[in-house]
Amino acid sequence: MNFTTAVFDVDGTLIDNSRGIFNCIRHALQKLNLPDMTDEQLRPFIGPPLFVGAKEFLHLDDAHAELFVTYYRERFSVKGYAETELYDGVVPMLKTLKENGIQLAIATGKPLQFIEKILPLFDLQDYFTCVYGITFTDHQSDKVTFIRRSLQSCNATADQALMIGDRNNDMQAAKQAGVFAAGVTYGFGTEEELLNAGADKLFASPAQLTDFILEK
Repeated sequence: MNFTTAVFDVDGTLIDNSRGIFNCIRHALQKLNLPDMTDEQLRPFIGPPLFVGAKEFLHLDDAHAELFVTYYRERFSVKGYAETELYDGVVPMLKTLKENGIQLAIATGKPLQFIEKILPLFDLQDYFTCVYGITFTDHQSDKVTFIRRSLQSCNATADQALMIGDRNNDMQAAKQAGVFAAGVTYGFGTEEELLNAGADKLFASPAQLTDFILEK
C-alpha cells in the first residue's frame, strides 16, 4: 500500500487523557448528586461524545445529559485538559511520518477548543495539516465527515489514507469513509472490540504503526 495521509483519533491514540476525563466526570456526577463510579466503570466514556455517554451509560434524559456535559466542561476547560500524558513513541512516530512526506490529520469526537489547548502541551500542533473536532453545541461526532474533510485538506483519496484509533467508532468511521482502518491496542479499546468493528490491522505500538505506514 502507498499511504500519503494518516488521520488520527486523539484520546487513546495520541494521548492518555483518562485522568482528566475521569476527574471531570466525577465532578459532574457530584454536581448532579449521582453516585461515584470506578475507573473501570468510567472507561466506556472515552471515545463517544459526552452527551451520548451520559445518555447511554448513565441513562440520563436530554436535560440532565446537557447538565452533565456543562459540569464536565467547566472543570475540563480549567484543569482536566492538562491532566494528560503522551503515549510513548508518539512524537518519534509523528516526526518520522512527517519527515517521510506523510500528511497528518486529526479527526476526533473531542471539542476542537480542547484539542487546541492539549496539542501545545506537547508541541504537537505543527505536525498536523488539519484538525477536525466537534463544537460545544454538537451532541454527536461525525467522524466520517471529519475523515473526508481531512482527505480534502490533504489532497488525498480514500485508498491513500488510514484512520488510526483505539475504539470501535474509529474503525466504523474508517470503513464508512472507505479508508484503511488501523486499530491501536495500547489505548482503551480491546482487540475484540476493534476487530468486531472492522479493523483491517492492529498495532501494539506507535513504532509498529510507523513501520507499516512506511512499508518497512
